[in-house]
Amino acid sequence: MKAMKSKIEATKVGFVVSTKVAKKANVRNLIKRRMREIVRKHYAQIESGLDIAFMARVESKSMDFAEIEKSILELLWKSGILPRK
Repeated sequence: MKAMKSKIEATKVGFVVSTKVAKKANVRNLIKRRMREIVRKHYAQIESGLDIAFMARVESKSMDFAEIEKSILELLWKSGILPRK
Protein backbone atom coordinates (compact mmCIF):
# COMPACT_ATOMS: atom_id res chain seq x y z
CA MET A 1 0.00 0.00 0.00
CA LYS A 2 1.16 3.50 -0.81
CA ALA A 3 -0.53 6.65 0.46
CA MET A 4 0.15 10.34 0.03
CA LYS A 5 -1.61 13.62 0.69
CA SER A 6 -3.76 14.91 -2.14
CA LYS A 7 -4.49 18.46 -3.22
CA ILE A 8 -8.21 17.77 -3.14
CA GLU A 9 -10.24 16.95 -0.04
CA ALA A 10 -11.72 13.68 -1.29
CA THR A 11 -9.83 10.45 -0.74
CA LYS A 12 -9.10 8.46 -3.89
CA VAL A 13 -8.31 4.75 -3.75
CA GLY A 14 -6.82 2.58 -6.50
CA PHE A 15 -6.20 -1.15 -6.75
CA VAL A 16 -3.47 -2.95 -8.69
CA VAL A 17 -3.38 -6.70 -9.31
CA SER A 18 -0.68 -7.66 -11.77
CA THR A 19 -0.50 -10.72 -13.98
CA LYS A 20 2.24 -12.03 -11.66
CA VAL A 21 -0.45 -12.44 -9.00
CA ALA A 22 -2.87 -14.28 -11.29
CA LYS A 23 -2.65 -15.07 -14.97
CA LYS A 24 -6.42 -15.15 -15.50
CA ALA A 25 -8.31 -11.85 -15.63
CA ASN A 26 -11.32 -13.23 -13.78
CA VAL A 27 -9.12 -14.09 -10.76
CA ARG A 28 -7.47 -10.65 -10.82
CA ASN A 29 -10.90 -9.02 -11.01
CA LEU A 30 -12.16 -11.12 -8.08
CA ILE A 31 -9.27 -9.90 -5.93
CA LYS A 32 -9.93 -6.28 -6.96
CA ARG A 33 -13.67 -6.63 -6.23
CA ARG A 34 -12.92 -7.97 -2.76
CA MET A 35 -10.45 -5.17 -2.04
CA ARG A 36 -12.88 -2.56 -3.36
CA GLU A 37 -15.70 -3.86 -1.15
CA ILE A 38 -13.50 -3.82 1.96
CA VAL A 39 -12.51 -0.21 1.37
CA ARG A 40 -16.13 0.73 0.59
CA LYS A 41 -17.27 -0.69 3.94
CA HIS A 42 -14.68 1.33 5.87
CA TYR A 43 -14.49 4.44 3.65
CA ALA A 44 -16.32 6.67 6.16
CA GLN A 45 -13.59 6.14 8.77
CA ILE A 46 -10.65 6.67 6.38
CA GLU A 47 -8.83 10.00 6.72
CA SER A 48 -9.82 12.44 3.97
CA GLY A 49 -7.53 14.13 1.47
CA LEU A 50 -5.40 11.11 0.55
CA ASP A 51 -4.49 9.17 -2.55
CA ILE A 52 -4.15 5.48 -1.65
CA ALA A 53 -2.95 2.66 -3.89
CA PHE A 54 -3.24 -1.00 -2.89
CA MET A 55 -1.00 -3.51 -4.66
CA ALA A 56 -2.05 -7.15 -4.30
CA ARG A 57 0.55 -9.77 -3.53
CA VAL A 58 0.71 -13.33 -4.84
CA GLU A 59 -0.62 -14.65 -1.50
CA SER A 60 -3.90 -12.76 -2.01
CA LYS A 61 -4.90 -15.29 -4.69
CA SER A 62 -5.38 -18.01 -2.07
CA MET A 63 -6.88 -15.73 0.63
CA ASP A 64 -10.58 -15.51 1.35
CA PHE A 65 -12.52 -12.28 1.94
CA ALA A 66 -11.96 -12.22 5.72
CA GLU A 67 -8.20 -12.68 5.38
CA ILE A 68 -7.91 -9.91 2.79
CA GLU A 69 -10.03 -7.63 4.99
CA LYS A 70 -7.82 -8.30 8.01
CA SER A 71 -4.74 -7.55 5.92
CA ILE A 72 -6.07 -4.28 4.49
CA LEU A 73 -7.37 -3.02 7.84
CA GLU A 74 -4.05 -3.82 9.48
CA LEU A 75 -2.21 -1.81 6.80
CA LEU A 76 -4.57 1.13 7.26
CA TRP A 77 -4.24 1.02 11.08
CA LYS A 78 -0.43 0.78 10.99
CA SER A 79 -0.17 3.75 8.66
CA GLY A 80 -2.56 5.83 10.79
CA ILE A 81 -5.09 6.26 8.00
CA LEU A 82 -7.82 4.37 9.84
CA PRO A 83 -8.33 4.82 13.59
CA ARG A 84 -8.56 1.67 15.71
CA LYS A 85 -12.01 0.93 17.08
